[in-house]
Amino acid sequence: MPGATRRAVARRAADRRRLTVLANDDRCQAVAVPPLGLTAANFWRAGTAGPLTTTAGVSVLIRRRGRTATLCVSEPPRTGEPVEIIWDHPVRASVRAEDTVEVVATGRRLHLRITPGVVCTTHECEVTLS
Repeated sequence: MPGATRRAVARRAADRRRLTVLANDDRCQAVAVPPLGLTAANFWRAGTAGPLTTTAGVSVLIRRRGRTATLCVSEPPRTGEPVEIIWDHPVRASVRAEDTVEVVATGRRLHLRITPGVVCTTHECEVTLS
């Protein structure tokens, strides 16, 4: 918090509703910051953290804005193998998805299949929320 006073930093640190640690172990580090509409997770291998489940090691960033959300996924190990991501959140429809992102299902939860290639680029999908 560049430029913040000690009091501001102490207030932020004491606010238990601002940030929730979803996972912090050898499988995944993940946080949710509801006031900013953010969920971020770095999976070292397949697993579940909060509303996210993945079949391999990936980095996932979800940014909610109003009735839409953007999911950004990268696969740092660069295996090129398809990865499946499930976001346990109601999704009405996909608005936009890159060619490397297949929307397998929407509804009670979003199910994506990412075919990442080997360059460790970011793969995006934008959805409308239910």
